[in-house]
Amino acid sequence: MQRSWLSEHVGAWDVVAANQAGIGMMLASAVLLVVDEFTSGWQGAAHWFTIGLTLLLLAFAYLLARWGLRLPSWAFFAIPLTCSLVLTGMSFAKQDAGAPALFASTLPILYGAAILRPRGSYVMLAYNIASDAALTFSLLPAHDAFRSMAYLLIVVGASSILITRGTTATRQLTELLRAQAGVDTLTGLVTRRVLDEAAHGAISAANSPAGTALLLIDVDKFKTINDTYGHPVGDAALKHLAAILAANMRPDAVIGRLGGDELAVLLPGCDYEVALRRANDLVKAVRGSPLQIENGELLHLSVSIGVSHAPTEADDLPQLYASADVSLYQAKRGGRDQVGARSSTLGVRPRTPPLG
Repeated sequence: MQRSWLSEHVGAWDVVAANQAGIGMMLASAVLLVVDEFTSGWQGAAHWFTIGLTLLLLAFAYLLARWGLRLPSWAFFAIPLTCSLVLTGMSFAKQDAGAPALFASTLPILYGAAILRPRGSYVMLAYNIASDAALTFSLLPAHDAFRSMAYLLIVVGASSILITRGTTATRQLTELLRAQAGVDTLTGLVTRRVLDEAAHGAISAANSPAGTALLLIDVDKFKTINDTYGHPVGDAALKHLAAILAANMRPDAVIGRLGGDELAVLLPGCDYEVALRRANDLVKAVRGSPLQIENGELLHLSVSIGVSHAPTEADDLPQLYASADVSLYQAKRGGRDQVGARSSTLGVRPRTPPLG
């Protein structure tokens, strides 16, 4: 699902963490209201106003606990705004611009700094500073208002900026590590995990009547290449093959390295006959693109490819792999450098070790 502008720029980094923090902030704010009411005395209409706000905060906390994980990330931008409105409303109702009221306003600011994306955090900071300024300058003498706001702006502003920058740096590092974990460092292809996730999505979505095809690709006699030329040449061969695959596949193909010399290509929205032609074209492309090694020698490579298709041969990912594996086994058994026979005509057999 496409992210909205609000989700992308001001929404929460993590809905789960935002929901938990939102519940905590609502409960903490409710406790602050009750403590402030007990310490200042139960006075007139403000007393009932405070009770109403406390119940409202508790209701928000309950709603978040019950349904918060279903909310889009941008909704958590509204949570600290709501909390801030409640706390400011209490202060205006009680005509109180003292330290407790100003300290209470830091809760939404710190929430925004820890949970929201940078723009959302800074908007939250600006909003709360503005509301605190309106409160203090309307209820305090100008000298006292300037003094209170100077302290608040320096301490809370610096805290918000430092937490926001630290949170952003941590999130960016986490996203970088997650991205790196999804890419094979040698070939630049995606890892088995990413390929499997894409395959699960393509099979379950069923968004194309053509179905989904999987090509399993095994480098012929790869062990011999490593033994004869050394592992650096073997690594160069894998990178060379990865480039050939990328050059001969359509943009929406997912190309991955399963491990060792096994590669795979996922073709969503592709029927079996088209996938078979693609596989044969790949065999020819690899055969016609030798790798030039350091001494100028041309190293001729070849691959064996197994082809499977969902839903005609498989209903889930394990069946799709098993079917492609049978086809790959037939390609190896038939002499390598070719595409295997259709597995549905052979019966699915257990995984067999590559023949080399």
